[in-house]
Amino acid sequence: MPDRSVDGRLSVDELFDLLGHPRRRDALRHLVGTEGPVTVEDLARALAGEGAESHRLVAAALRHKHLPKLDERGVVDYRGGEGRLRYESDPRLEEWLQQATAFEEGNSG
Repeated sequence: MPDRSVDGRLSVDELFDLLGHPRRRDALRHLVGTEGPVTVEDLARALAGEGAESHRLVAAALRHKHLPKLDERGVVDYRGGEGRLRYESDPRLEEWLQQATAFEEGNSG
């Protein structure tokens, strides 16, 4: 289990690790605005959007890489056998996610 700060929140290193991949940032942006459980397939479709990337490829990356990492850190409750997950609210993570989003939007043009 990764080191936590004294109060049990994610450490700065954990926050940067979780937000360090664009697929995880996109997944978190979607999950923050979602109430209740979602399926991996629904999340993958939302992230793949109308682009050329297949939602099946996105779902595979979520299942095997990103969701286990988010689950390990307590950010999502991921039940791989059921193909469902639920975001576990973390205001500090959401604050850093907003900062990352603002930075990305400011550097995209």
